[in-house]
Amino acid sequence: MPNDCPLCRIVTKTVRINVLGMEFHYRNDDPNEMIFYKDDIVTICRTKNLKGHKERIMVIYNHHSRKIEDWMERYAISKVLEVAKQVFNQSHSLAEIFVVMDSTFASIKDHWHLVVTDLDPKTLDFQQMMKTKWVLVAYKKDRKDTEWNTTESSSLISGMKKAYEIVQHVFQRN
Repeated sequence: MPNDCPLCRIVTKTVRINVLGMEFHYRNDDPNEMIFYKDDIVTICRTKNLKGHKERIMVIYNHHSRKIEDWMERYAISKVLEVAKQVFNQSHSLAEIFVVMDSTFASIKDHWHLVVTDLDPKTLDFQQMMKTKWVLVAYKKDRKDTEWNTTESSSLISGMKKAYEIVQHVFQRN
């Protein structure tokens, strides 16, 4: 793993702590960057820059690689979806919708990762998010729901169209 890759440093430099029976991993050089999940394939953590969001997380492939095999990508998406549902239910953002975005505008292009964030028009990156391909959209049918519904963006056009319909529905309730 290259020493100059920030994502490699996240994957390799973590410490474990136990709080109230729950195990958390933190980067030992920055305790604000919580690691929510880690296994031999992926690490899921809070992003360094929240860009105005209450919560913003990413899934990182644990080995320095620009591309990963399809089964690994499906695995990474399923793991980050599990974690994101918990994080966004517990976060103070009261998010009703979050998206798993591809790395179209990623600042680190040579290490595979995806970002998961809520859709808040007041955030610093909202316009950029609207230009980014979404891999998956998770939403609540009702504001009080604790269950998340998901739709995969199997193709950019149909996925974005479906996502746009969901976003319009959620924003109309507000």
